[in-house]
Amino acid sequence: MSWTSRLLAAAAALVTLTACATPVGGTAISVARTNATVWADSVCGTIARFRAGALQKPDLDASSPHAAVGLLAFTNRFAGVIDTAVSELDAARPAPDPDGEAMITKLTAVLGTMRETVETARRNLKKANPNRASALQKAIAPLETLAEVVGPLDRLDAGPAIDAAAASAPNCRTLQSAT
Repeated sequence: MSWTSRLLAAAAALVTLTACATPVGGTAISVARTNATVWADSVCGTIARFRAGALQKPDLDASSPHAAVGLLAFTNRFAGVIDTAVSELDAARPAPDPDGEAMITKLTAVLGTMRETVETARRNLKKANPNRASALQKAIAPLETLAEVVGPLDRLDAGPAIDAAAASAPNCRTLQSAT
């Protein structure tokens, strides 16, 4: 598998696992359901925007002498996508339910780890010989671990109140149907 294929596979795994973490389902009804639904819709909107940004393929040709520039642009863009998601999740606080707050904390922690991984690859790319494909492949190797970093997202438990709110939230329903 080429290094660009591995990079895209890691990004696809990341997005798939993130989408699986979307809070959906449940039947609990609460007095604050409207606020919880608005909150869940906001969080799912953030995840959907993150997903769309993470799925954008890097514009590069591995055999091109400009591959390093394309990879650097990709890592810069991906870091920005992560930063935006973290900012939007922080803006969604406080959650209407302690389980929702715990979910935001977990999502933010995973995104922080992802950001560190992308930053490592970006630093490596700046130091790599741009004329050697093997050097570029080695530079982006940390990105291949993103699927492992994201693994805990498929086990997030949003709790019954958040699940019920997400079941009514348009962005959550759209996100669930996209997976």
